Amino acid sequence: MVPQRAADLLFLQSLADELHESDEFAEVPAGTTASIFQQLAGRIDTSIHSRDLSAGQQLALVLALQLVKDAPVLILDEPTRGLDYAASEHWQNN
Repeated sequence: MVPQRAADLLFLQSLADELHESDEFAEVPAGTTASIFQQLAGRIDTSIHSRDLSAGQQLALVLALQLVKDAPVLILDEPTRGLDYAASEHWQNN
């Protein structure tokens, strides 16, 4: 489940911590979540706090945190909320 406010799932002190914790929880090789996140959002400094990411970057992070679990179903609550027009079009067309 990806909630309407992606930041509701972000609680660690840095983007690097979120990515590392996700890999451990999903029991996947280190860097797996980061790879998914990078495909969605591009390269971002992992030392920053995850709540300092833009709304679109937070959504990409939360999607990566969920996609790495390889769940058969992913529920998104308004996935384009808070995105600029170009980002919204990208999400809807991919």
